[in-house]
Amino acid sequence: MPMAKIGKKRRKKASSVTLSNEEIDSLKRSVEAIESVKQKHGLSYGDILGLLKEEKERIPVTIFNKKLSPLESISRYLKDCLGLNYHEIALLLARDERNIWHSYNDSLKKHPERLTAEKTRFFVPLKIFAEKRSSILESIVVHLKDEYSLGYRQISALINRDERTVWTAFSRAAKKLERTKSSSQNGL
Repeated sequence: MPMAKIGKKRRKKASSVTLSNEEIDSLKRSVEAIESVKQKHGLSYGDILGLLKEEKERIPVTIFNKKLSPLESISRYLKDCLGLNYHEIALLLARDERNIWHSYNDSLKKHPERLTAEKTRFFVPLKIFAEKRSSILESIVVHLKDEYSLGYRQISALINRDERTVWTAFSRAAKKLERTKSSSQNGL
């Protein structure tokens, strides 16, 4: 089985990476796919890298289950599936690192099986959790309702929560938003 070697020029000592034929073929297919997307949409390599980075900054709604809280599900997904550490997760979610550690460890006790993220067309960007005005669940529900125009029943099925819980989360978020608007208008 022939192997390709790729040397690193920055180091003084000769170190190399050895790739198998399967890995080389996989890289070739990836390059072909990138070139196809680049030409089809008129994107630069920088644009494509930006899109790939955005992909890492959103989570599929299929990670939520009945056993885990939303924060536990998100912490578990980011750590196990995306390989982020507690500090990186805490920065993305604007939460304390100790809360992330606690949520992750609780999730292991409640749901020891591997967390699965099935294919979906519904995603939640991590940036919506940075604002602590709303709870994690409220932020998810508002995003799915506003961005995807989903009904309470559809959202409840997606995130494995009771329809009444989804309605309550949305109602609370709307009240908080209304209070914020009225207090900012009174402050002017």
